Amino acid sequence: MKNSRCWEKIFVGGKFSISRVTGEIIGEVVTTVAAASTKVINKGNEDYYFTSIAYFGDKAQLIEVKEFKKGEKKPFVAMSLGGAGIVTGVCK
Repeated sequence: MKNSRCWEKIFVGGKFSISRVTGEIIGEVVTTVAAASTKVINKGNEDYYFTSIAYFGDKAQLIEVKEFKKGEKKPFVAMSLGGAGIVTGVCK
């Protein structure tokens, strides 16, 4: 099992893009390319998070982006059941 320093090297500065239509995530981190399915739960707006979920057989990954936060950078949290655990950061 990797320790937190190894995960940090992988995730810090990692890039990804989220489809606002399907919820699919492509990129270096929190990717869903191997997911059996993805779904947008909430499209987000000035009051609510953008939220999507991906299913990997018996595992799942959820990501929430604070769409309502002012400015270009939006905080996010990704939760992976059976993977990296909880990952937080900011995205543009």
